[in-house]
Amino acid sequence: MTVRVAENELRIYHDGYLVAQHQRSFEKKQWIRDLNQYEKTLLAKPIAKVMAYREKLLEVNTEVASYVVEICRRDRNVMDQQILRLYALWQEHGTERFYEAVRFCHEAQVYGAEYIELMLRGCSFDR
Repeated sequence: MTVRVAENELRIYHDGYLVAQHQRSFEKKQWIRDLNQYEKTLLAKPIAKVMAYREKLLEVNTEVASYVVEICRRDRNVMDQQILRLYALWQEHGTERFYEAVRFCHEAQVYGAEYIELMLRGCSFDR
């Protein structure tokens, strides 16, 4: 195995073939993960998928992180479904719209993926 370091990425080769590319991290203790590379593992281990998606949601920004933590704190029995739905909504609608929906719901103190989905599906973010 050979690792080549470029200005902004790492390239990993095995027997001369590129097997992985990663964005470089310049921060201490910062991990950059491409969840696509874990696809087989995440399919085989559903809880690993939930935890990986939760980690990614926590990295969006502090307000999204606070909202996700509150959902997890309120009802651990439905946390898995909530995380999976929130992640899907984020991927479907993009960071900016997702964040606006989370911000609105957080300020209104309504917690759950169903509220975020309602906001993204038809409501405006006007106050």
